[in-house]
Amino acid sequence: MSDGLIRWPDLGTPHGFETRHGNLENTFTQPIRRVRQVHGNIVHFLDAAADTSPHTAASIEERPPGDALVTSASSLPLGVATADCVPVLLHDPVTRCIGAVHAGWRGIAARIVPAALEVMATHCGSRAVDCRAAIGPCVGRGVYRVGPDVLEGFASAGLPPSVFDAHAVDDTGRETALCDLAAAARWQLQTAGLVPDAVWVADRCTATEESRFHSYRRDGSAAGRMTAAIMLD
Repeated sequence: MSDGLIRWPDLGTPHGFETRHGNLENTFTQPIRRVRQVHGNIVHFLDAAADTSPHTAASIEERPPGDALVTSASSLPLGVATADCVPVLLHDPVTRCIGAVHAGWRGIAARIVPAALEVMATHCGSRAVDCRAAIGPCVGRGVYRVGPDVLEGFASAGLPPSVFDAHAVDDTGRETALCDLAAAARWQLQTAGLVPDAVWVADRCTATEESRFHSYRRDGSAAGRMTAAIMLD
């Protein structure tokens, strides 16, 4: 992390997760393709012939809505921005296909992570068993207390109770629990077919490591954003 970026060397292709002390602007030779993140399950596939200019728009509002991008084109960086949500970078070295996923709790409940893998399979012939995934910094289990909306949303999506801990009742009588977003994303990846050793978790908490990460939960509207991006070499 000498350049301030977080990486998993075994992911096997150029990538990085930004921190307060490192950015990706010098990592890639082309602009990073992005989407207008909407906390859903829309995945964009960009092939080599695609007009990707909307995905490089300076204005967020001018970008296509979605929460994940997939490509098999070389030298086409894909990225998502987070400030507590889970960034997931995917690489299939067999079919040479990559993906970048923004997974907040709503996106996880909407199955954005397996949706990205499904697009990789449909357009690139990827098999989950061949894929590798890096899960970047996000809000940690010890501080992310959620209410019935998340508990019910995850249960409807089939996520196991183990992604929650320290159940309690708040002042209004609502059930709450501590939520492990990274574990939820990892569970979805492995349930889709990735082998355990092919899923790496940064295990860094954006909310508690104030000197290193931006956090919307901690700083509200004043929070910055951090990009996670990947490109086929």
